[in-house]
Amino acid sequence: MIKFMRSSEIPFLADWIAITLRWLMAVGIILSLALSQHVEVLAIIALSLLILWNIYITFLAVTNRRMVLHRQLNITLDTVVAAFLFYVTGNFSGPLSWIGLLPLLSSAIYYELSGALLQAVLFSLVACGLAYLSGVAISSLYLPIGIVVSINFGAGMVLGLLARRLMKSVRAVYQLRLRERKDTELKAQQQ
Repeated sequence: MIKFMRSSEIPFLADWIAITLRWLMAVGIILSLALSQHVEVLAIIALSLLILWNIYITFLAVTNRRMVLHRQLNITLDTVVAAFLFYVTGNFSGPLSWIGLLPLLSSAIYYELSGALLQAVLFSLVACGLAYLSGVAISSLYLPIGIVVSINFGAGMVLGLLARRLMKSVRAVYQLRLRERKDTELKAQQQ
């Protein structure tokens, strides 16, 4: 059973951003698979899991609720689904060689630069490990590995820095709203 933390009167903007980015990634995954005509049944199952999860997380956001370990669960699911899709669609030479962006986006939104860079390292290692397990000669993949790892780190840096600025402004607005609310409550009590 999933335990919930108490609801909040203020929506979790970081969750809404992560949800929106996950929807955009799902559309990108669908388009990439459709354009490549490389649709595996297992890829459809994994994509369906991602979509169902995002519907559930959207419901939680609409009702201003969160699960315990909400952020970690989202990033873990994004990582597992991305790794699975990477593996079943052809690794570094497949249409979803860029799929590491899925957990990178969530990590950047939730944990900013440090989370994005850590995720870039983690997913790059996972991708290399999956390529090795698939029996592909790693020596034949040096260039694709270099490109994907570079993209992961570059995207991690850019997304982490952008998320830091975004979340800083979101926190500032949140604190302003809390102060305004407190002032309004004090004025109402004094009347």
